[in-house]
Amino acid sequence: MSELPAQTSRSRLRQRQQRRQEQQQTQRENVSRRRLRSFPQLRPRGAFRWPRPHEILAMLQQGVPLLVAIIVVAVITAGFMYFNSLTGGETLARPNALWLGPGWTDDSQSFDEALDTLLARAKRHDIGTLYVWVSALAADNRWLGQDQLPRLRDYLQELRRREDSLILYAWLSVPLTPALGGGNFQDEARAQAILDFSHELVQADRYGFDGVLLNLQPLPTDDEVVLRLLRRVRGLLQAEGALLALAATPDYHPVAADIPAASGIRSGTEWSASFKQEVALLADELVLQAHNSYLEAGVDYSAWLAYQVQVYAQTLHEVSEGARLVVDIPTYDTDAAAVGHSPAVENLTTALRGLENGLAAAGEAAETFSGLAIYRDWETSEAEWAQFYQLWVRTR
Repeated sequence: MSELPAQTSRSRLRQRQQRRQEQQQTQRENVSRRRLRSFPQLRPRGAFRWPRPHEILAMLQQGVPLLVAIIVVAVITAGFMYFNSLTGGETLARPNALWLGPGWTDDSQSFDEALDTLLARAKRHDIGTLYVWVSALAADNRWLGQDQLPRLRDYLQELRRREDSLILYAWLSVPLTPALGGGNFQDEARAQAILDFSHELVQADRYGFDGVLLNLQPLPTDDEVVLRLLRRVRGLLQAEGALLALAATPDYHPVAADIPAASGIRSGTEWSASFKQEVALLADELVLQAHNSYLEAGVDYSAWLAYQVQVYAQTLHEVSEGARLVVDIPTYDTDAAAVGHSPAVENLTTALRGLENGLAAAGEAAETFSGLAIYRDWETSEAEWAQFYQLWVRTR
């Protein structure tokens, strides 16, 4: 009898995750259909449109009886309404995401104020997914900031009570090199620490995350040790009905492409196509870290990002039932930007220009694109939120 509550809890979690996975699929379809409206070259032939007045007049002048003309207009109108219903009509999904740092649970705002602000922004900006910061793995295999988890759990429970449709990923940072405080993944204790904590975070009676976002830093191409770890994490999360997202490394300096690249990054710093596809088969979402270019000019950053989006979209398009593509856009604080990340170079305007050019170049493969992820909440100003709404959300 002691195992019945746990089994019931897991059953509820699986049911909830199934509903959310269905919601994510609906989001992906709606985003793709809205993109057909944004990128005319992606619109399928034969799409319905409202006949223009001069076309109706031309039919009448060519001797088409009035009744026939009316019928033609009615048929076209019905077709237009049907196509519009397929594209979601006025009912928009919430395909975008937000990297949510630890500051949203600090003492600068009251409990209610923090949640009110977050939920209002999520609704206005079509944000349906949150990458919620949880912890980083230290070199001694300890997860940092454990003392903050009870407060985080309280916030998550209240967030669920107010808005249960949001998809919540536990954002875990895992350094891979000693220079970043990382360790050897061939050490079973380190791998087990990731597995155990991931399992704890998706339990419905603990934190109830819908999945885990692993930010492995830096992740080189064709790393079989990491792939074995990801397979284990994937299997564990699938058993719990949970999701896996992976922060995807850009092709900083590809060998076979003539794109802008930072001078300090060696040629060949990129993921192979096969490696991209392997991780895509292990993850539900690949979050392209497009906030990391280290470039010094906005026009170069736009061209660089367009290439990343096109290549990732086309590569993932070749994988059946692979991960969705989510693209970061940076909102760095002018006064506190990290070294190598200039707000004058990497910003909403240059990022969105690159994104749209990349999607247009990707052609049909653009359907793998799921949404944008604001990176990151604690550096996003009110002016940037307004800009994101005007330049992206309002135009979809």
